[in-house]
Amino acid sequence: MLTVSDSGIDIARDALPKVFEAFGQIDNSLTHRHDGTGLGLPLCKVFVELHGGRIGIDSEPGRGTTA
Repeated sequence: MLTVSDSGIDIARDALPKVFEAFGQIDNSLTHRHDGTGLGLPLCKVFVELHGGRIGIDSEPGRGTTA
């Protein structure tokens, strides 16, 4: 098992299913404060599954995100 954690922005539980959608961003408003293409986690999912693995994600307010 490989676990990657960060202490960056939190992801609301109801938004977790969206994180594996290509080009999807949790905050897609015109005033969002975080850059990114929305490809990082979708690409991770593809690579993990190509190697026969599974990927999951968990996020806790104030603590960060773990995949």
